[in-house]
Amino acid sequence: MNTPQQEDFDEDNPIPKKKLRFEEAFKELKKRLLDEWIDLSSAEAFEELANFYIEHHRYRDALRYANSLLEELPYSAEAWARKGIILFNLRRFSESLDCYERATELDPTDPFIFINKGVALEALSQYEDALESFDAAISLDDENEEAYINKVRTLEQLERYEEAEKILLNRIDILPEHPEAWYELGFCYDLLEQYQDAIICYDKHLDISPYDHDA
Repeated sequence: MNTPQQEDFDEDNPIPKKKLRFEEAFKELKKRLLDEWIDLSSAEAFEELANFYIEHHRYRDALRYANSLLEELPYSAEAWARKGIILFNLRRFSESLDCYERATELDPTDPFIFINKGVALEALSQYEDALESFDAAISLDDENEEAYINKVRTLEQLERYEEAEKILLNRIDILPEHPEAWYELGFCYDLLEQYQDAIICYDKHLDISPYDHDA
């Protein structure tokens, strides 16, 4: 049986501290919007509120404001991408992908939309399509490390470890202190049963990120 998590209570206040912090942050946001003369039923307010709820991991509330924003700005690639992020975090991966598809149609120049689209495709086990999306991001920004690392992780899902190794060695040659590249290279060597090489890579990763319990 799972042990229930204990709420963070203040001795003099029965309301959990986490809830109090959220409510205080929400009051501050509303005050700022009003101070800046932003109409709370405007697209600008909907965007601020959606981002606020995303930041606090309240995705159902965020979705409500994301939908309101899209009613005001139906041709905004950024708004569609934001909704995609929300739906992904709600584990509604197919709907999330639909949003990213729409976003890339409206703005085919944003590498981060293609990265998020690739992550959604990977969640749906559409690995080859995910690789295409990460490649599209790299073609737009060939220094985007997030795109490379996500491509590597997809190659690992396909057990194409040598291809992943080649990419990682290239990234490490360019950025020798890249912690994620060292970690993923160690993981590849681990799965290739090159255990001494894996240990060297994990040690290098821990030199850069010493508090990574996974490594």
